[in-house]
Amino acid sequence: MKVSTLGTGDKGGSTKIEFYFPTDPGYRDTARMLVESGLVLALQLKDVGVGGGVYTPAACQGTLLTKRLTDTGSSFTVLK
Repeated sequence: MKVSTLGTGDKGGSTKIEFYFPTDPGYRDTARMLVESGLVLALQLKDVGVGGGVYTPAACQGTLLTKRLTDTGSSFTVLK
């Protein structure tokens, strides 16, 4: 699965990124994302740095989760 996103800043700048998941996104990579999210909370909670509220794993774990996912097979590429 390849997820491509184009973001535009409030001053008109733009960036395109691609996040690639190498195996079955319906089961295998979903399980890997859940495990890596749990490991961030278990092993790196002090580095998460968000206060109370409800967050998605990507919103509260950010680069910690991205690094764990790329270290285990995904790729994250800034194209523009």
